[in-house]
Amino acid sequence: MDSRDDAWMTFDEVKSEVDAQRPFVLSLWGGGMPIGGDRPYGDHSVACVGYHDYTEDWVPIHDTWDTQIHNVVYGNWCGVPWRPG
Repeated sequence: MDSRDDAWMTFDEVKSEVDAQRPFVLSLWGGGMPIGGDRPYGDHSVACVGYHDYTEDWVPIHDTWDTQIHNVVYGNWCGVPWRPG
């Protein structure tokens, strides 16, 4: 078992963890609005359980607020408007 605190996971790292069947905890800091949602996440931790590699990458997450899977655009979990290049 491996554990680490990664301030910013690249999308390739997200895909690698999910492909290896290792869902992980994603801590949102000033997290934005989930796709189709009605309120932003703010500061909240969720389980990242997948990914969608499209024109705009996003990740399905599961939180404890309900029983649904929600989707968040990659990088929309940090209030800082910086994304790795």
